[in-house]
Amino acid sequence: MNVRKAVLIVLMFALPILAEVNTNNSVSVSQSAQTVAIGTASIPAYDVLVVNESTSANEFYFRLFDCSETPASATTASIRLEKGESRAYSRPRPALTDVRTPVGYCAISLVCATSETATARLEWQ
Repeated sequence: MNVRKAVLIVLMFALPILAEVNTNNSVSVSQSAQTVAIGTASIPAYDVLVVNESTSANEFYFRLFDCSETPASATTASIRLEKGESRAYSRPRPALTDVRTPVGYCAISLVCATSETATARLEWQ
């Protein structure tokens, strides 16, 4: 086996282990929409978990954007998440030999209805 092939085999098994999981990212959500970066075009997020951890009964709304999209503000017509609910999103990771630009998630926009607040927990990898 040549050296190049051996290095590729090692990387195939090491990279998923080295992937950083971003957890405990609490975001205070209000009636003013805000956008949170969860990746970049060169290092996108492929797995995203959105949780409503509000202590009140308030829901929030969100829009998740992949790296090919331009983020825009969430509205009350966006995806609704009630207290205690969660949503998980996943995109397949490209193979190491795939030279195309991977399209993962890069941003999420969150908002509450007028005069409400909520707490969102975001996790991504």
